[in-house]
Amino acid sequence: MAMMAQKYIDDDEEDKAEEMLFKYVDSNPDAPLSLFMLGNLSFDKKDIYKAKGYYEKAIESNPNCMKPITILPWST
Repeated sequence: MAMMAQKYIDDDEEDKAEEMLFKYVDSNPDAPLSLFMLGNLSFDKKDIYKAKGYYEKAIESNPNCMKPITILPWST
């Protein structure tokens, strides 16, 4: 799942990646990697508050998920 979304991102098809991640998170709300990726996509769109929300959800779903923890201070 995450690999396919990353492929879309690599191919500059962020909208397709975001749509895929939304669908996945809708049925798997505790998916830290997908939430993290949605955070990154939001951050790239300069939507800092939305990105922060996704990073926080990723941490809540898996407190050992270090990537959002390292980025979150920069999104405040």
